[in-house]
Order: sequence, then C-alpha cells, then structure tokens
Amino acid sequence: MVDLADWNGLISERTDDFDALRVTVPAPVVSASFASPFRALANDNASYFVKCLDGCPLHARMSLAIEYVVAGAARLIGAPVGGTRLVP
Repeated sequence: MVDLADWNGLISERTDDFDALRVTVPAPVVSASFASPFRALANDNASYFVKCLDGCPLHARMSLAIEYVVAGAARLIGAPVGGTRLVP
C-alpha cells in the first residue's frame, strides 16, 4: 500500500492541507449515482458535495480519482472548473 506521505512533493504547487478538513454536518444523499454524493458542511464552514469510495461499486471506484485528476488538469490549462478538496 502507498501511504499518503509518499505523495508529498510529487506534484508542484500541491499542498496537503486537507488533513484538517472534516465534515461536521452531513445532509441527505443528493442522488443514487456511483459515489452517492451528499452535501455537507465542513469544519472550515464551507459547503461541499462529498463523494465516498464506500458508495461506489468496486469496478467504479477509480472514477473518483479520475474526477480529481481531470479537475487538476483542467485548472492547469485554465479551463473553468470547480474546486476540489480531499476529505479524509
């Protein structure tokens, strides 16, 4: 297994400040899609749509990583894309 610390410094301008982010108030599930997204308030008082691996079938779990990578690539080329955060 790869530890989270193994990724530190591998992507330029990346910060791993998400360790402090926690969901404080979950809301009902938004839809019955793969990742079962739900809206939540986090301890930074921001509202997020959260997707969980546990909500994905095994064959679709990679979709969350793909969404995260695509959003990062979109930001690199200046495409309009929403922010992404990792919540442990």
